[in-house]
Amino acid sequence: MRIVLTHSLEQPDIDDAEPQLPAAMTTVAAALRELGHEVVPVDVDGALGRLVATLDSARPDLVMNTAEGLAVRSGSTFYPTVFDGLALPWVGSSPQATALAADRLACRSVAESIGIATAPTWAGTSANVPDDLPLPAMVASRTRRLNATAVRVEDRATLLARVAEHVDGAVVSAVVPGRDVSVPWLAGIGPDGGALGAVTFDDEGLDDAIAARLIAETRRLASVIGVGDVARFDWIVTPEGEVVFVGLVLLPSLAEDGTLRIAGARHGLTTLAAVLDAMVRAACARLGKDPDFKREKTRARVGLVYNLKRVIPTMDGVVDNEAEFDSPKTIDAIATAIRARGHEVVLLEADRSLLTRITEAEVDLVFNIAEGIRGRGREALVPAILDLLDIPYTGSDAATLAVTLDKALAKRLVREYGVATAPFFVMTSVSQALPPELTFPLIVKPVAEGSSKGVVATSVVHDDAALRAIVGEIVGKYNQGALVEGFLPGREFTVGLLGGDRPRVLPPMEIVFQAKAGPNPVYTFQHKQDVGDEVVYQCPAVLDEALYDAIVDVARNAWDALGCSDVARVDVRLDAAGQPCFIECNPLPGLTPGWSDLCMIATAADLDYESLIAEIMAPALRRFEDQTREGLL
Repeated sequence: MRIVLTHSLEQPDIDDAEPQLPAAMTTVAAALRELGHEVVPVDVDGALGRLVATLDSARPDLVMNTAEGLAVRSGSTFYPTVFDGLALPWVGSSPQATALAADRLACRSVAESIGIATAPTWAGTSANVPDDLPLPAMVASRTRRLNATAVRVEDRATLLARVAEHVDGAVVSAVVPGRDVSVPWLAGIGPDGGALGAVTFDDEGLDDAIAARLIAETRRLASVIGVGDVARFDWIVTPEGEVVFVGLVLLPSLAEDGTLRIAGARHGLTTLAAVLDAMVRAACARLGKDPDFKREKTRARVGLVYNLKRVIPTMDGVVDNEAEFDSPKTIDAIATAIRARGHEVVLLEADRSLLTRITEAEVDLVFNIAEGIRGRGREALVPAILDLLDIPYTGSDAATLAVTLDKALAKRLVREYGVATAPFFVMTSVSQALPPELTFPLIVKPVAEGSSKGVVATSVVHDDAALRAIVGEIVGKYNQGALVEGFLPGREFTVGLLGGDRPRVLPPMEIVFQAKAGPNPVYTFQHKQDVGDEVVYQCPAVLDEALYDAIVDVARNAWDALGCSDVARVDVRLDAAGQPCFIECNPLPGLTPGWSDLCMIATAADLDYESLIAEIMAPALRRFEDQTREGLL
């Protein structure tokens, strides 16, 4: 099946929700692929129109939703409602059941209506809390999505203050002494209709009669609410053996130590893949779909378009004219990864004969890694040709590749988009005056080169003489202007992105400079040939939440500002105040296995090389499928 895995990288407001960090979602995606499914990760954060367009273009057989929803009263129902409106089948429960489960008071009222005990509960604002309400009590937002934390209060003043915090309504519950117990639910598993058995949070077991009653009450409540494929029912067992319903969670954690996994293991579901398979099969049974349906994979004739590296660059950068080109080893690795997914590969070197040979090759789509041979627009030439021939291809279009190659132009665009960047200026001769906003130290590099060509240990200059000397070298050697930027003294990161309008952001990698790199270290051409003992790669980077979010925002906004597609790598560096600043964007990142930055980032995200290549190619493959479908209509 083609399964869209919807997820949110924004931290949920629910205490028991599973944090959806990139590595966690990659693990889920890998487990689904292990089951033989095609997985399309979709980050739901951002504009609704983009999400709808992405879901519509993906054409999934099933949606596996892990996103909790927006932090509003109806938030938990948001994504199920979107899926329902688009007529997309999904794993989970209906919007109606989701809305009921999210409302603590309504959910408990349903339980009471069928004779299931709940904690005495009141709803309202601080103006109508009964004078005789027993204390201590538990106070929480009425809607679970807004705030999952239930706070115990011991006195009336604190009670009124806590209730007043919940402007959309609070629920106040009597404290029920007893043991916390959960009954995970997975439709179709076990002899009890989906109730997997009680999970306690202490070392003591449960009386068999009480355990049986919990299962029976869970089944009754699940039927009345209309719980779908997966859930978790929370209970309290009092010292007298009474079972009291607490609440219902429709997106239980998939973590190994979560109650769903613990209970699932008792029924032979000992791995994440096994649990996910049971969830998929439960949804298929509910939807009347064949759980073993395998979408016929598109077998495409893929043109791998490249520039072959024939001149080996020297460590000092004196010889670097083909440094951006790809070695036979890299080209072979990409071709092997594409063939592993069942496609045919045609090797096409991006030289003067490409236009003729690509027409004769009759390829369905192109995996483009061609850097181009000459000119400021060299990286844009292959996409422009492919657009002319109406051949789908991987990566960004000609406009984006032309803009990003010119570092100054890219900086202007991202700066207009609100992304921070160091002050900069392009010098085309040594006689130009330096703008007053640029003060030493400065870093100088070619304005339109990649692979850190022209970036050496002496690229950081501290006086006017050194500046003009290196500007003269760059203009003479590369026949282009020199980009002069304010030197950013902070930590340096690179961020990989994969996908469409809302790309998946892979964990940032830090380029950690060692003492030998000097007082003003830069990521040089030499480091990219051999890191030596001056640089260490740390992936994922060690970041606090605020800095992680700020770096990701720079990367995402740069992607949007520059119009990237499918794949890119964005370089970020901190200024003296610790603010992340955009350095540059590479929409044709290196793909040498075990060596290139993006490959190391993917490995840290549990994305193997074959899967990385497949994920880069997936959007182009869907564009080819759309083209084929339109031709049949």
